[in-house]
Amino acid sequence: MRGGDETLRRPDSMSPPDGSKAIGEQAPAEARPAPEEYSGPLKVSLDQNFLWNFHTRENAGACRLHAALGEKVARGQVICPLHFQETIFESAMLREELRNGIFAIGNALSGGWAFRFFGERIARETLGLVRPDQNRPTLVRGPLRIRPGTDFEAMGRLHRMAKGEYQQRLDQTPYPPASYRPEMSIDDIHRAIRLERAASMWRLLKAIRRDQNLETGKPEWECTVGIAQFLLQHDISSEECETLIGAVRCHRWEGQPTLLAHSRLCAQLELGYLKAGRRSRPNDTLDIYRLAVAVNEADIICCDHPMAELIRQTKLRDSRLQTVFSLKTAEDAAALIEAL
Repeated sequence: MRGGDETLRRPDSMSPPDGSKAIGEQAPAEARPAPEEYSGPLKVSLDQNFLWNFHTRENAGACRLHAALGEKVARGQVICPLHFQETIFESAMLREELRNGIFAIGNALSGGWAFRFFGERIARETLGLVRPDQNRPTLVRGPLRIRPGTDFEAMGRLHRMAKGEYQQRLDQTPYPPASYRPEMSIDDIHRAIRLERAASMWRLLKAIRRDQNLETGKPEWECTVGIAQFLLQHDISSEECETLIGAVRCHRWEGQPTLLAHSRLCAQLELGYLKAGRRSRPNDTLDIYRLAVAVNEADIICCDHPMAELIRQTKLRDSRLQTVFSLKTAEDAAALIEAL
């Protein structure tokens, strides 16, 4: 199995800093109902770009869509679950009036639901291979609540620091990678990304089974490290580790829905950058996290135009391509919602 230094993937993980937990939270655990599987109205995924335009009202199509969503949410026909961590992370540097407006709109349209964050979803999908009950529910209850005295200035500094560190990693990585060949297809790049991620997960699982730690002797993908930490927190046994190692070997692990969507989206983005001789942007990371969840969970996806095109290029939603909208097609999204 090939290691990470032999494959195409650049650093593509920029996790929201731990400080995101200090400024906002879902309803306290004791106030939330027991976990339940969502069954109900259509789910619409909204990115920060749409929430921003709902508040500023600078785009006529977005205004119409906001009104349509508000009406259908009130009637119980639609919900727009929050992308909790991304919304906090991306709002930290905004002025107070805009930030509070975005939070308020997000809560009002959410119907009291939120998507699980990408990192938690892939961790639960992994544990679900040995404990099937751990993979549910895929939506969680609880609105976004801001704690009194939250220091958004500090959060903004953490945001800028995370972006700077990510950009520094990109700048230090040789590009294009030595393994890149101009004739490589999207499938070739996707295979390389999947192999690297599987190798990382395999090494971490071996370390857990052997020593109950995460020491592999190699730099690992931050998301597989997060999965491994989640497994340790849930007291993964040696027998379960062995089963998961088998799942990695036979490619079951890398085929989990959220991880598969993420690797395919990253491969398509990588192909475009390689062909153009350009590097990715830090903001791409949060967008891809959000979309990897949305393509598996949302009935309708509203995102910026480059990401909408990325979804179409990956063909992850072949049967529902008409349900991916950008601000350029916000009027069409509004018409669809109004017709429900």
